[in-house]
Amino acid sequence: MIERTSTAVEAIIHDALEKLHPRHLLAEAVRRTAKGSRWKGRLKLSREEALAATRVVTELVRQHGLKPTTVLQRDGSATTREQTYRFFLTEAEMATGTVALARPLAKGICAHVGNVRAVALAARAAGREVDEDSMMAELAEAVGGYLDQFREKVEREPHAEIAEDGSSIATWLGKASRRFELARCLAGADRLDLDFDRSTGEMSHVGRDVGAYAYGVMPWVPIRTRAVAEGDCVVHRRDEAERMEEARAKEEGSFLFFPSPRMHEVGRENAVICEKVGLGVNLERGKGLRMTFTIDHVVYAGTSFAEDWASEHPQLPRHLECAGIPERGNASAASDGIHYVEITSPLRNACPDFRAYVTEAFGEDSAMGIGEARYCRRFLPVTPETCRLLLDGGDRDALFAWRHFADLREETVLPLSAINDEGIESWLIQDRFAELLYDRSETGLAGLLQAEAVRRVEAYEAFLLNSESGEQRRKLEFRARMRS
Repeated sequence: MIERTSTAVEAIIHDALEKLHPRHLLAEAVRRTAKGSRWKGRLKLSREEALAATRVVTELVRQHGLKPTTVLQRDGSATTREQTYRFFLTEAEMATGTVALARPLAKGICAHVGNVRAVALAARAAGREVDEDSMMAELAEAVGGYLDQFREKVEREPHAEIAEDGSSIATWLGKASRRFELARCLAGADRLDLDFDRSTGEMSHVGRDVGAYAYGVMPWVPIRTRAVAEGDCVVHRRDEAERMEEARAKEEGSFLFFPSPRMHEVGRENAVICEKVGLGVNLERGKGLRMTFTIDHVVYAGTSFAEDWASEHPQLPRHLECAGIPERGNASAASDGIHYVEITSPLRNACPDFRAYVTEAFGEDSAMGIGEARYCRRFLPVTPETCRLLLDGGDRDALFAWRHFADLREETVLPLSAINDEGIESWLIQDRFAELLYDRSETGLAGLLQAEAVRRVEAYEAFLLNSESGEQRRKLEFRARMRS
């Protein structure tokens, strides 16, 4: 199986990382250290950190002209003055900076974050303007050493967390306790040059020349279709006489091929180049099963010109879908077998990753042949950077509207929308992907990939059995039964 990556993917990390806000870091610390959590790091503040946090909260109370008892009583954390003692410093302690060693202090980060929120709430109730983000930033600076252990967790979210959790599906599918052996199936299919037909559910021998492009063997599911460029195009149609000759030859059991088929121009329209993104389980030599993004290029060309010849071809859809990457001056680069799309203008609104891939694939130093570059599937590892690239966008934007009015259904296993814990609905690809990823049912991402894996393993076992007879077949049947 051929892997194609792009240098543009590696560069995304330098531009796409978002700045980490102290409020998010504190929220992560509160969540990780809450009662009942399984956080393995440090739970409590040191005495020095607790004193610094208490000093910040006390200063905030003084800045807004509030009283500690009023703040905590309003928050429901205290009913008497004695109950506020460990959360705030006295006037004398603030003035001298001297605090007795025996003095009790709150060492849970939850208490100090809650107190800052209570101060902000009380200040607003008193009619004062409050910048709660700045208040949280002061607290975060006071306990910076304690928060460092949570920084990586927050910086990883959401793309790094999705990448890590998504990658764990490959490990789960490869467990020895499973009733199927996916790694053995993928290795055997590659060795025997087999491919899997998703429509029939069968594996067949395709030969060494085609085996490298046996994309059906890898269990995968469709995720989304993303637009990566657009441009003006001209659409051609195959000569009907040649097509009829090929069909007759096929019926007679022979093979007829026209290396340079005759074409007729049928119209000029706008074209949208897209990437069909999937997610699958690949076998890397020496590394085992790995989760992999797949990318297939297609071009959609408008067919409003069909009005001129609708009587001859009444079933023509609103948009033609042709596999491959179209080129200027090359009418055969993208085709559905009947129609051919040729780009006639410079590409517009091109995705930087797509532009880099085209430059690399069609450049003089490319390791790929031109035909391979047009049609071969790209394989990208599941990393925070590729998740950020391929799971971006997806809201009800211009692409959504174009697909709706063009009557183009997107091939995807993602839910139509996702609803978070607050009940807010989202159409973003990242949120919909997370919804499917963490779904524990058979229709979740792990369940769907497991079903795809089982189909291929069963087809592989059936191919082996059908290839043998007698004693060898009985041996294979026995071994398959022992593995089940």
